[in-house]
Amino acid sequence: MEWRCDVDDYAVEIPPMIIITFLENVFKYGVSAQDDCMISIRIEVKDGVLEFNTRNRVMKRVDEFRTEAPVGIENCRARLDCLFPSGYYLKAGEYEGIYKVNLKINLS
Repeated sequence: MEWRCDVDDYAVEIPPMIIITFLENVFKYGVSAQDDCMISIRIEVKDGVLEFNTRNRVMKRVDEFRTEAPVGIENCRARLDCLFPSGYYLKAGEYEGIYKVNLKINLS
């Protein structure tokens, strides 16, 4: 596991529950007891901008857990739309077996 946290202002407030879904997904879909796992989590707050990135090898697929479409990321996107209209960037998806999340929020 790779973990990096760089924060220039510890007084900055990040809305609750925004990044929890992404962290849960890293461990839910990116961890295996049988195979080597690769997980990377990086959070940076600089000049009022939060940048949050995760990367994990896809070890499990959503269909192993449920049949309905996943709603976690869509719910996060809806919350971000309400809290930071046009003040955030979110890209999440799988590329060549690696699931990546890139979230940037202008907190100021």
